[in-house]
Amino acid sequence: MKADARALAKGDDVVLAFLPDEGVGLFTIQWQMAFTAKMEPVYPLATWGVELVGDGEEAPTYATWILGRESPPSLFLTRLRATPETFPKLLRKIMEAARIQGVAAVDTWNIPDQFKEAALELGGETYERETQLPVAKWYGPEPSENIVWAFNERFSWI
Repeated sequence: MKADARALAKGDDVVLAFLPDEGVGLFTIQWQMAFTAKMEPVYPLATWGVELVGDGEEAPTYATWILGRESPPSLFLTRLRATPETFPKLLRKIMEAARIQGVAAVDTWNIPDQFKEAALELGGETYERETQLPVAKWYGPEPSENIVWAFNERFSWI
């Protein structure tokens, strides 16, 4: 992820990301397991992610998720790693995993612009959230248009 973040920076851009190390990623899974145990009906997750393997991808292509709190719950993507070429196939695998687990919708935040067209073609929609708003703001000296928010598909603040 650190190498991916460095590759996102162009010119004077500043890349801002919360990395899932030092226990941050583990917190999300532990919170999710405690939360879903209290749901009625209980929605145990059999699968926490998918990966594309063996199609000649040069870099790993995968997605991970947790369940959202609403009823019925959605799969909330917590990490999405793909290229414009691999994203449609990955999204189909995500949607299939959701269907198998009895979850009707998939949700993500801040989908990269390069994936929006493919998501729309597969039935997705992009909209401004009115609930569960972001909880981070940039106050640095660089203009806010030079800030690249990376890897915030979903985070531990759900």
